[in-house]
Amino acid sequence: MTNSFIAVADTHIGAKLYNIPELEHDLRTLLHNAVSTAIEKKVRYFVVCGDLYDQMRPHADLVAFVSDEMDRLWKAKVTPVAISGDHDKRINEHSWATNVNKFVSGSMCKSIIGADYNDDPAVVMSTIQTLLEGRPANTIEWVFLHGQAPELWPFCEEKKKLELKKLDLDNQFESFKGFIMGDIHKPTETTLLISKDGKTKEVYAGYCGSLGVVKMDEVRTDCMLYFDGKDLTRLTYELPRQYVRLEIDDAVNRLTEIKDAAKDDKLKPLLVVSYNKTSKALLAKISDFYKFAIVKTLQVLDKAGSTSEDIRSEVGSTDRVSTVLREVFPDDELYNLAYQLITTDPPETILDGFKLKYLEDSR
Repeated sequence: MTNSFIAVADTHIGAKLYNIPELEHDLRTLLHNAVSTAIEKKVRYFVVCGDLYDQMRPHADLVAFVSDEMDRLWKAKVTPVAISGDHDKRINEHSWATNVNKFVSGSMCKSIIGADYNDDPAVVMSTIQTLLEGRPANTIEWVFLHGQAPELWPFCEEKKKLELKKLDLDNQFESFKGFIMGDIHKPTETTLLISKDGKTKEVYAGYCGSLGVVKMDEVRTDCMLYFDGKDLTRLTYELPRQYVRLEIDDAVNRLTEIKDAAKDDKLKPLLVVSYNKTSKALLAKISDFYKFAIVKTLQVLDKAGSTSEDIRSEVGSTDRVSTVLREVFPDDELYNLAYQLITTDPPETILDGFKLKYLEDSR
């Protein structure tokens, strides 16, 4: 069997874009589809390069879902391999992926190795160096990491900075093919030069990119790496739904076009519509969008300057809080609820009263 694999990263299972439940389910669908691709390709490994989960303590239903997906891989004789990321890093030396979800640790494979994320990058580099030197010569082909490499990303956080060029690859020079990484959500890649005894060769270094859509400016369909035993390529895939961002005037003008385009979609598209103070009145004209799409409206700063108010900057002044809230919530009941939540300590008493009132009204 060749040392083939599918590699993904930053699936962030459990994250909810705009706190919309349907979009959290999309992340599960993308992981499920990636597992299906690995089975169809009959690869040897399915590798997750960190941030499998969005949080270090994922809900039980998320853990059960991932375990079911790993069972599919094991039944197909595909070995799931994982390293932890900064979102799901090890707790008391234990990892959800390897201790609960039936993944194999990145340090346990023969031709590929990986190290869990650590807030001290020196620990990660030392772990990898030990593995490189401890394995038989020229048996390691790929290294999987979660962090930020200056060779790929010029804005590294110090706690995530992994300087790949400082690794001594002499023991694996002939077999080594490259570094595959997680953390940066944008697919980015380059080649690095390594040398030994006067011989030089190029190796790969790249980020998978985020398999899941956790930000609107990170909507991608090429964040899956496939190694067939010889060549490394990027696979493209379909998203469960369309993700569209529009300014409100454009949305109003394209209502019919967008509605017609959504007719053939299995799932409602996500439409993120931005507006400012000047265009706020147009919100009423996009009410039809809610019939065929998931709609999220976002108020943004005016192009001419910072004329839109940020409520977080106003909490020190009762009068300003009242003014800003009245602009955001013209409805009296919503205004009163928001005002009391901000000015009452603890706010839970207000929420409890609000829920009680509507429960009684619905009886």
